[in-house]
Order: sequence, then C-alpha cells, then structure tokens
Amino acid sequence: MHSSRLFVLISLCGLFLLGCGGPSEPGRHAIQGVASVNGTNIAKGSISFFPAQGVSGRPVTTVIEAGEYHFTRENGPFAGEHRVVIGIEIEPISTVETASAGVSTGLSSGIKVAPPPEDARRRRPGTPKITPPKTQWEIQCTIEENGDDQKDFVLSG
Repeated sequence: MHSSRLFVLISLCGLFLLGCGGPSEPGRHAIQGVASVNGTNIAKGSISFFPAQGVSGRPVTTVIEAGEYHFTRENGPFAGEHRVVIGIEIEPISTVETASAGVSTGLSSGIKVAPPPEDARRRRPGTPKITPPKTQWEIQCTIEENGDDQKDFVLSG
C-alpha cells in the first residue's frame, strides 16, 4: 500500500516537472528590429503581434522608440503566423515653420505634413479631398521556431 502511494506521488511530480504542453508547444521568442516609414525610423510608436488562428499564445505589444523595438523571451510572440500592426504617434512639434506658401507642421515620426488650408475645411464641390497621413500598417509575418531574432519592417505611405 505504501509503495503504491509513493509511485503515484513520484508520477505526479514527474508530470509536474515535464509540464502540460510538452515539447510540441512553441515558446516565446526574443525578437527585435527596426521599423521605418519611407526610409525614416519611426520616432515613437508601437508594434503588436496577433497570432493567426491555430497559433499558440496571446497578442503581444511593445513600444517603438527611435525606430527600434525589443521583445524578450518573457513577453515576446510565440512561433507561427502573425498579423503585425505597427502604429506611429503623431505629435505636433511646438515650433511651427511659416513658409511663403503656407504653414508646415513637423511630426514626431519624422514625417512632415502640411495642414489643410483654412478654406479646405469647408470643402467645395469639385475640390480634392485632403487625406491625413497614414499612422497604422498591417503586415503578415512568420516567427520561425528556430529562426532569426531580427525582424525589420520597412513601410511606405
């Protein structure tokens, strides 16, 4: 009787040490990289990895600063297909340049955009629509089980 209890106890300890997932469950990956738009590093933003259907793990997000982002093995994405969402923060710079043709506003992302003229806010029929700058991109990305830990994203728009 005593030996059967000992056997059960040792078996339970062995299962605890092995874990539930076993070797087939992919682990988190420490990845890093650079994110840029039109050749300019993103000054401030975020990057999120959303696992595709059937991929282990929850979505993960970290900040982009001076174009660089970093995930550790504790907070990184799992191996597999992901939808990556990259967003940039646009904050007007406190100084405004006045040009002869109008006013241009600098953005913290390093991208310069001219604000719409006063009369464009009350758009007349036949006038072109002014499109705000793009601030978010979605890309498909695969994190390989034994792959490279460097993932750079070169965006346009």
